[in-house]
Amino acid sequence: MTLCAAWIRNGTEGQELVFATDSRLRGGEAWDSGVKLFDLGREDCLLCFAGDTRRAYPLILHGLNSARFNTDWRNPRLDITDVLALLCRTFTDLCRTIDELLPGYSIHTVSAEAEFLFGGWSWRENHFGVWRVFYSQSASGFTQEAWHTDNPARVIIFLGDEVPSAEELLENELKTNRKQLRGALDMEPLQVVAQMSRDHSQQSIGGALQVAKVYASGHNEFFGILWPSSSNGEPYFMGRKLNVYDAPPMRFIDPDTAQFVDPLPQTFADLDKYDFGNEKEFVRQCYDNGTQLKVTLNDAQRERLMRIMRDRAYRSFLQVCEQADHAHEREVEAAAPADSGQEA
Repeated sequence: MTLCAAWIRNGTEGQELVFATDSRLRGGEAWDSGVKLFDLGREDCLLCFAGDTRRAYPLILHGLNSARFNTDWRNPRLDITDVLALLCRTFTDLCRTIDELLPGYSIHTVSAEAEFLFGGWSWRENHFGVWRVFYSQSASGFTQEAWHTDNPARVIIFLGDEVPSAEELLENELKTNRKQLRGALDMEPLQVVAQMSRDHSQQSIGGALQVAKVYASGHNEFFGILWPSSSNGEPYFMGRKLNVYDAPPMRFIDPDTAQFVDPLPQTFADLDKYDFGNEKEFVRQCYDNGTQLKVTLNDAQRERLMRIMRDRAYRSFLQVCEQADHAHEREVEAAAPADSGQEA
């Protein structure tokens, strides 16, 4: 089983759709490296699941291969509402191929043992959508339930185990931070999933979190996480421990604060001591009075600043290497015996 969540985040740069889930798979064992979050080959939507992995994985694998069966699947003109309809039809058709059921089982009970969260950006409706996808015995197939219509500012759905506990923790988090009256959500649900995943008394929930966002641009982004905490943890991605030197560029999230781990220098005693070349003025504009990193920087500014810092660090490294080589050459010359000018 699992605990996953999807919600609309109201951040400083507008709304985003966020998905978060644990990584634990169970079936007579606890396996904390299970992939539970998928993009289905499209950047405008995400899918995660709860329930029996034996039921969910075959369906998801066919969903991931949908582009091979439908030429429109990757077409950006195909709205996510159409993607959702195709997904429900695909899941239904696949379940109808089940035969040789075990005694006591029916196609209805087997199909209902897994359910899904689906969501993304709808260009047709010009808003984010979040749906619970589940098997309906009355409809004899998979159907969907929308969770984005009642209060767009407070869209949150938990799926899986211990949902009442997760909802209670979320309300407590909002009350503690006096956000319950504001209504809009930030990253509080992620902190709830992290807290429950680190709670060893929750046997069905565990493993490093898997986190991704869908933006209103119709693109998604998957994130790494420092697990189990930023102060005492290691980098993980999609449930697996990560070697950051082998991994592609990605941003990491601190599960305690639900904020990005910031690799940028927060303060400078004297910015003028550092050589940033033609980017000196831009770097200065990123720091208040040339000393404190501005909290108002947007993602594009932060990424540009990180590239400048990396370039500056690399140039400093090359300079140190060059100085070390020169020092070594001088030491070799000084240790060499003096030439007496006489032949042996």
